[in-house]
Parts: sequence; structure tokens; C-alpha cells
Amino acid sequence: MFSVGTEATPVKPPPQLSFWTHHLLDPNRPMSAAQSLLRLTRPPRWWVYPNFHSLVTPGAIACLQNILDTFQPDVAILDRAQLYGYVPMLCANAIPVIWDTHNIQSSLVAEMKSALGIRPSPLSFMALQGLRKLERGLSAQAAQVWVCSDDDARRLALVGARSSDVRVIPNAIDLAFYGSVRESTNNAPPPPGPHVLFVGVLSYEPNRIAGEFLLEKIHPMLRSILPHARCTIVGRNPSRSMLDAALRDSSITLPGEVEDVRPYLAAANVVVVPLMQGGGTRLKILEAFAAQRPVVSTTKGNEGLRARSGEHLLLADDPQSMVAAIARLWLDAPLRESLTQAAYALVANEYSWTAVSALLRSAVEQCVADSARKLDA
Repeated sequence: MFSVGTEATPVKPPPQLSFWTHHLLDPNRPMSAAQSLLRLTRPPRWWVYPNFHSLVTPGAIACLQNILDTFQPDVAILDRAQLYGYVPMLCANAIPVIWDTHNIQSSLVAEMKSALGIRPSPLSFMALQGLRKLERGLSAQAAQVWVCSDDDARRLALVGARSSDVRVIPNAIDLAFYGSVRESTNNAPPPPGPHVLFVGVLSYEPNRIAGEFLLEKIHPMLRSILPHARCTIVGRNPSRSMLDAALRDSSITLPGEVEDVRPYLAAANVVVVPLMQGGGTRLKILEAFAAQRPVVSTTKGNEGLRARSGEHLLLADDPQSMVAAIARLWLDAPLRESLTQAAYALVANEYSWTAVSALLRSAVEQCVADSARKLDA
């Protein structure tokens, strides 16, 4: 593994990793004129524009070249588009590149700006076009592109990206990690009312909006019909309005960032995902499935997953429908059992480490074989 950043990484490498080289960037390095211009396009709070050059420096390139000379990899996997600047040297070393993209960033940015009512300025429009050009260029040079859902595969095509091999490799979770939560289901005494849980990094604007929507619209309505209902939102950096709501209402809990989400999953009766924007794989839903907790989500929150309403979870897109779905799950034990069993089977078959590792192995082996054929030709 080769990584770059402005902070030293304290993470202990897993034993399966041969070696990990982390190149420390200078956080005070002056920005170029292009980088300064791009910074002007950032609206407040949520916009994180991929700075094309901040992760690519002469020192980092020299460090990576030394690794290539020593390790001589068969394939290189780029974890994000900001690493595009390393592609020419990888190609010069005859190393096929796989671009592993967690989102189609240009589509996500455009969608979020529209949802938040942000009018595009000429500068932000130019930046968005530049991002699309970056995605097209990286897609064209990569031997494979990995996306995490069928929806993102379609988004990649819509931005004009061209790749001969686009593969859906969903994000995955460790089923064994949630075994203790599954075992607690039959042992816990029933609470007097439903305990609703939402998990997310609350500084991320789609999660912030979802959390405020839950506390301001859904929870009060749920309490009006089920007075013992409680709500917990787990995640760092809750907004001021969330903190104020917790101060006013003792049925609301905001534990902030936690080391282990499993105790909160074990205490929850329903996991709710009231997302209106965002992209990627909804790991919060997969976690709930693995923990065998029933889920109520918006259609957007379930986007990218092969989960169907009424079979694996319940979908609802307005406060009244979400409250009705939560109440239905609380009152209908056979429905809860049916949904959680089907959801667990889905995550085991398609989103577990075992299932996804087979896709990864096949993709990498095919990439190496295709590269060898090209060199022989």
C-alpha cells in the first residue's frame, strides 16, 4: 500500500499487508494558481471539491517510483480520482490501473447542489466540467473501473466516461462482526415503545439534513401515536438544531462519535435511513441487515442496493409514511421476522466479505491476464 496525506497515519497495518509506505505531504505547501481558483468554487459547509494536484508532488512521485522498482506490482488500484496524477508513471512502468470509485463524484455534486438550491456560478460550473473531464480521462486510461452499484455504472456512462471493463464491486461488511447483535435479539426484554436509530457522520450535509428531518418531522409525529418512542442518532458533529432538540426532549439521545456501533444496534428496534441526497453504498443499511434489525428508509437512502421494499425493508418518502412504517414494524412481529431474515440472506449472499472478495479476486486476476496478453502481443 502507498498512501499520501498531510497527517501521519497511526493505523496499524493488517497482517495480510506486505508493506505500507505513507508519504507525508507538507500541509503548508503553497497552492498553485489553479488550486486557489478551485477553492473559490466551494460553497460553505458541504462542498469538498477534489483538488487535482494536492496529493501529487515530486517527492511523492519519487517515493512511489522507488516502490515500483522494488515491489514490481502486477496491478495498481487507485482508491480515488484525486490520485489521477500518478497514472502516467504507472502506465510508463507497464502497470495496469484499476480505478476504484466510491461515487461518481460529478453526478453526486450536481445532484446535491440542485437539492440544496445552490445556483451554479460560472466558476463552479467550470469546476464541475473539469471534474467530469477528469472522470472521463481516468476511465479511458484505466484497465478496469470498479463502481459500487448498478446506479453508479449508469451515472458513469452519463458523464461520457469510456471504459472497456466497468465492474460493479459493492462495498462489503464483515458479517461475523455483528454476530453479538444478532444473538441479543432474542435475549433483550421488549421496551415500552420503539427505539429508532440513525447512524452517520453528521458533518456530511446529506446526513445532517436526514438527522434534522428525523428529529423535527418524524420523531414528534411518532411520539404522538407511540408516546414511549425513543430516538438515537449516532455520529460525530451533530448540528446545533440537533443538540437543541436533545436538550428539549429526553427521548432523544446524541452520543456523538462512538468506538463501536454494535451496542446501539442491539438497543434499537428500527433503523431509519431518511436520506434525501448522497451517493455510494448505504453501509448503514447493510449494517442493520447484518445485525438483523428492521429498516425503514427513503427510496434515496436505499439507492444502489438490491433491497426491495416489503421483502428486505420498508421504503417511505414522507414523514407520515415513515412514521406509519416504523409503527407497523413495531406492532407486526411476523413482518419484522420476515424482513430481517430476508435482509440477512441478501447481505450474506451479495454484500459480505466472502461474497465480494470473490468478485475482487476475479477482477484482479482478469486484469493481470489481460495485461499479460497485451504485452505478449
